[in-house]
Amino acid sequence: MQVTIVLQCGRVGSVSIVHALQEAGVRNVYHIHKIAVDQIREDLRSHMDHAVPVDLLWSAAFALLIDQGLKIDIVCPVREPISRDMSMLLYGVTDVTAAGGVDGLVASFVARRKDFASDWINKHLKLPFHLECVERTFDRSAGFGVTERGDVRVLMLQHELDARAKGQAISDFLRLRTPLTIERRNETVLPASQREVFRAALEALEPEQVGYDWEIAQDFYRRETLLAELEPLGLARILDLAPRRWRDEAPVATPQARLVGLP
Repeated sequence: MQVTIVLQCGRVGSVSIVHALQEAGVRNVYHIHKIAVDQIREDLRSHMDHAVPVDLLWSAAFALLIDQGLKIDIVCPVREPISRDMSMLLYGVTDVTAAGGVDGLVASFVARRKDFASDWINKHLKLPFHLECVERTFDRSAGFGVTERGDVRVLMLQHELDARAKGQAISDFLRLRTPLTIERRNETVLPASQREVFRAALEALEPEQVGYDWEIAQDFYRRETLLAELEPLGLARILDLAPRRWRDEAPVATPQARLVGLP
């Protein structure tokens, strides 16, 4: 069996990619947030008394099938790592003052950074598949890189690529006959709070604090691009852009669809 997974790591246009693949006739396309068994097990426990979100069921199913001959192509769009981590930090923030203001947000980010998305890719690609996706060097001129091991292939591509380049990279990776046409659908704006928070966080972080993500930020991306992108944004935008958590938005499975016996 061959499946294609679009692994979402932050707000990276994954919904648009899924729609484009489905319209191109690609079969067995799934949009999920996590694959690591330990994380799925933990989340399933939190749903023991009520229905489990459908995307979590998909994730658990894939985790159990990994060692049973399932051929997997994974498309994993990523954005500038520090930006991605900050967007996770701002989840659920509705009152900047209550969060300690800009200084409080930055302090929390620096102190708890590893609790957010900085290890997301390693956790859900390296641990289940033993793939060194993050540590490998990307083709900076192209903006993407392919890693494979056994029956698992991963395309990591820069979210900031234009739609045409992104579609071509995915088409080549999946060996489609024609380039993929990607149109923006159901996407939310990056929940960036304000450039002051990002700038302060960037200045507060030292290379030894951020590990491999620092190398990506310096090499695969340009931090200046992030700051320029945030220049027009003001402090109040965080109140409008703070999203609901994904499990509040996910479809709810029926009780009969619950997974039983996950090790």
